[in-house]
Amino acid sequence: MLIAARMTTPFASLLLHRKTLLQFFMVCSVIPLCFFAAQPMMASFDWSQIKLAWRAISLEQWAASLLAVSISFAALGRYDVIVHRVLNTGVAPRAAHASGAASVALSQTLGFGLIVGTIARWRGMNSLNLVSASTVTAMVSISFLGSWLFLFGLAGLVSPRSLPLPYYVYQACLFSAVCFVFYTTLKRYVTIAGYRTRFPSLRALAKLVMFTAIDTCAAALAFLILMPSSFESTLIAFFPIYLACLGVALIGNTPGGLGPFEVTLLWAMPFENVNSLLASLIAFRIVYFALPACLAMLYTQSPRAPDF
Repeated sequence: MLIAARMTTPFASLLLHRKTLLQFFMVCSVIPLCFFAAQPMMASFDWSQIKLAWRAISLEQWAASLLAVSISFAALGRYDVIVHRVLNTGVAPRAAHASGAASVALSQTLGFGLIVGTIARWRGMNSLNLVSASTVTAMVSISFLGSWLFLFGLAGLVSPRSLPLPYYVYQACLFSAVCFVFYTTLKRYVTIAGYRTRFPSLRALAKLVMFTAIDTCAAALAFLILMPSSFESTLIAFFPIYLACLGVALIGNTPGGLGPFEVTLLWAMPFENVNSLLASLIAFRIVYFALPACLAMLYTQSPRAPDF
């Protein structure tokens, strides 16, 4: 079972309330900043052109994008399987996989990732209390950020012309990821909000990086498939752009990455048709955010068998 907790459930609830207020303040600050940052590009917005680009998305594109999304969520559900094994919760892999996928689907759509992720895992699993759910959520988040750093640095070095960033930015990301690995190796335990828990082993970290690569590659492919036919790019070239948008969206922590994702996308692809990009982005938000979130809501509301 989990290592003995030092944090009581009332204290965990208080921390959740404090984090909610903090993240709400951040969201209220980030969205206006993104609006002002996007103003120079908003002059090119034409909703009639966006509708035309939307209608040009074929049924085959929708189907292929949905297939890529299913691969992405199948991979990201494995994060929880690995973390539950590291924490020795005794939760069955199938239950952890479903709970993890549902939690990510809700948290990335609603924003407030740590808060929504914790509540979704707590609600979605019969055996987890609020303390355990918050620990799993924090560990998944930390592990994903470390994996994202490694993949972003590696993707930038492989395709350095995808983003208008200096070469040393990607090197710094790789260096930070290596430092994270050394830190977890040397310091086997970490205290999260008063809760002492284990760090993932090197083997577990390698698996997390592998599933993060599958998850983000499939998500980038789902977005790329929905791009207009005039957009000529390969997955290798588009992957760093998607990772940059994802990273900024995670930092902004807004619902669905709204604001930071768009600004980063338009910054990374300034010479593309803005209206076509937005039509593809709206379609991507439907297949990658809205649809999985609806399925996750059904999952959290349905009765489940024991998790063991």
